[in-house]
Amino acid sequence: MSQNESILQALKGGQAVTQLDAYAKFGCTRLAARIADLRACGHSISMSWVVSDGKRYGSYSISNKDAA
Repeated sequence: MSQNESILQALKGGQAVTQLDAYAKFGCTRLAARIADLRACGHSISMSWVVSDGKRYGSYSISNKDAA
């Protein structure tokens, strides 16, 4: 299974995916590029900023209606 397919499956399963998640679960070091690929295929993926311990990072998710 490709990184794009693995990430999309996780998103459709209701998981939010961060860069750290993508590296640990899928061996993906360029999550933003994979998200761009998925968006180019028509998937509606949103990004929100998360702040933790003074660090800010993006968390990607897909709405339930788009997951179907």
